[in-house]
Amino acid sequence: TSTLTQQDVADIGFAAQQGVDYLCVSHVKSVHDIIATKEMLEFQTATFHHMQRQRNTSYDLSAHDHHQEPNTHMFRTAAQGRSVHNLLSNCDDHSHIKILAKIENYACVPQIAEIVSESDGVLIDHVSL
Repeated sequence: TSTLTQQDVADIGFAAQQGVDYLCVSHVKSVHDIIATKEMLEFQTATFHHMQRQRNTSYDLSAHDHHQEPNTHMFRTAAQGRSVHNLLSNCDDHSHIKILAKIENYACVPQIAEIVSESDGVLIDHVSL
């Protein structure tokens, strides 16, 4: 299972908003850490892009009944009614951020081939090993 903390989720969200090129996952213990990071990054990026599109949507109130407000809760409603897959498919670019696995202990050695395969790059902290 993954060991993503709330701080990790917040940091992944920040990286998604900033459009960084690389995200380094420290203290990788298994391939599940990389998979969970990728999934969270894709979700956070798609959510950010979706919210940006909602903010950039302008409403022509002259075409609507002036007694009705535009649907400002569209994102919340849409997110509740759609699967993550549908949300991701509407995102223009959610896969450009590369994931680097930082190997800092022997716990991941039994899964090193899977970690290397799932990651876009690997950093070895030889001092910690």
